Amino acid sequence: MSDTLPTPEDLGFGGCLEELDRIVSGLESDTIDVDHLAAQVERATELVQWCRTRLTGTRLRVDEVLERLEDTVGEPAPGADGGPAGPPQ
Repeated sequence: MSDTLPTPEDLGFGGCLEELDRIVSGLESDTIDVDHLAAQVERATELVQWCRTRLTGTRLRVDEVLERLEDTVGEPAPGADGGPAGPPQ
């Protein structure tokens, strides 16, 4: 593995997922050289941690937007209570 790998930030979420897919495919097909296995697992761990952080941050921002929307409209936004979004019953 090269020392000049792009950072997860440079790859973005989609790029991280693509790289993770390649790593997993290599692990599943036994094409990764044993000498590079630990480095690949470390890289996958770095990418997964970054993606989880991004997802958590995005979820928090969406929740904040839904709360502001609820405050503005005066009633719960669809799905804001954790339930499914959809027409009122």
